[in-house]
Amino acid sequence: CREAFPWTTPWIADLRPFLQSLAAFRRDHGALRRDGLQWSAQAADVLVGVADGLRVVINRSRSNPVPLTDESTVVWSLGTADSRNVGPQSAVVLGLQPISPGAEGRK
Repeated sequence: CREAFPWTTPWIADLRPFLQSLAAFRRDHGALRRDGLQWSAQAADVLVGVADGLRVVINRSRSNPVPLTDESTVVWSLGTADSRNVGPQSAVVLGLQPISPGAEGRK
């Protein structure tokens, strides 16, 4: 599911703030540091990762949104994503009920 890096395309953005925000997100959510995500493919262009209390939905499609079926809180998003849909070439992290007691906030 990987695409080649566009080496010949100039970058107009500095990625450091984005990467710092991802590092802070990982630091603030212990499940990501302890266990990582359990990944599955839900469709040709949809990947879902689940960790204790979090669900990540990545939509690789260039044209089709992905509907979300449950009521969850958006914790982080990239592109066009909300609690109902993940737009094309977008991703969302949804907060779920922790699977194990005390899972959230553990460091």
